[in-house]
Amino acid sequence: MKKILFTLLIGSSLTAWSQCETGVVTNDTTICIGDTVTITAFGPGTPLTTTFVGGNNHRGNMFDIVALSTVTIESFDGQPMGNTDCEIYYKIGTYLGFETNAAAWTLVGSATNVIAQPMGTPTAIPISVVVTIPAGQTYSFYVTSNNIAVSQNYTDGSVPGTVFASDANIQFLGSAGMEYPFGTGGSVFSPRVWNGIINYSIETTYLWDSGATESQIVETRTVQTKYLVDI
Repeated sequence: MKKILFTLLIGSSLTAWSQCETGVVTNDTTICIGDTVTITAFGPGTPLTTTFVGGNNHRGNMFDIVALSTVTIESFDGQPMGNTDCEIYYKIGTYLGFETNAAAWTLVGSATNVIAQPMGTPTAIPISVVVTIPAGQTYSFYVTSNNIAVSQNYTDGSVPGTVFASDANIQFLGSAGMEYPFGTGGSVFSPRVWNGIINYSIETTYLWDSGATESQIVETRTVQTKYLVDI
């Protein structure tokens, strides 16, 4: 058993905190000697919800996001049917034509034992995405359960390439459902609508008390530490 050294404390400037549109998250909050933690700050941005009506399901979905202004995709909430492990991939450009081409995709990260919330309630997928989409460009994402016994809820309809949900900063386009991984055995189903929430921030500057200017820092500490970031 590891000996717990300290619990990570997170802070932010009063200016940023008062906006109620910013925050700081970590991939772990209890740190032991020699552990490394990834700390991610995120700026203003209103999460975009697709739908949570369900009606159909399979292991995962691919979908396109068009950036109307420069945005950073921070994370996703989904709707798995049970507790599972998850993976997220992305590629520049549309997913159309690349549904079964694993080589075209970059793994963002994976998460184990994602605890599914009740039907219709968002389930946070604890994978820090941090993918920036320049204004006017389309990026695609593949959000999937890697447990072939557990599916993700999605909804029929919405022709691929058409806008299903949007706000002032991003557009979510109709998607495809598929078997894990990458439509193994040709199991790609379309049109489908991924059920979830896209958590993103608009173009933002960051200044940590260490002098770092990235949105995400990686730290290894042996003493209790407070991190401050001006967003």
